[in-house]
Amino acid sequence: MGLAATVATAVWVMLPAYVPNNAAVLAGGGRPIDGGRTWGGKRVLGDGKTWRGTAVGTLAASRSRSP
Repeated sequence: MGLAATVATAVWVMLPAYVPNNAAVLAGGGRPIDGGRTWGGKRVLGDGKTWRGTAVGTLAASRSRSP
């Protein structure tokens, strides 16, 4: 297997991980999954985890590997 084929295979295998993460970021905003709760003065899941991002990331993941 040549270098180009190896790189193409690696990208194809990693696509389901790359697409949902980027899609969730692009969706941005929305209600936080942790409801704004804190633990020790810090958000439980952080500022970047929202229901909208979760929904969009899940949808993108299911679409990225459709045959």
